[in-house]
Amino acid sequence: MNASTTLEERRRAVLAIHQAAIDGDWDRVLAAFDPKVVWTNDPGAGPWAGRFDGIEAVSAMFAEYLAFLEGTFTQEVVDVCVSEGRSMSFVIERGAKDGRHYENRAVWINRYVDGLVVDVLTVDLDRDAALEFWASVRD
Repeated sequence: MNASTTLEERRRAVLAIHQAAIDGDWDRVLAAFDPKVVWTNDPGAGPWAGRFDGIEAVSAMFAEYLAFLEGTFTQEVVDVCVSEGRSMSFVIERGAKDGRHYENRAVWINRYVDGLVVDVLTVDLDRDAALEFWASVRD
């Protein structure tokens, strides 16, 4: 956060990124990330668990995940907390595949440098249910 950015401005910026994702505006979402961003998903992310290095890998991960869920993925932002160098979003993720439904409460922790997201860590609060969903829809 630079000296002229307030915590409320950071909070609004985080909410804007989530809204862009909800709207399907992936160019706007990706513009918030540093080109060398590191995104690490919790094991509850199924086939997309683990680390993705760089904007291309993160973009591909988003595209594959959304395609797999065939347009059913939604995200509800419950709360956003911010500090000088981090934000934490509490979200509810939902989706469906092959008649099976997925709902996961998750925390996304972003770290910022010069106003851009440089790393993301997702923590799935409903990990067991998420893992059960992924196991049930794998080919």
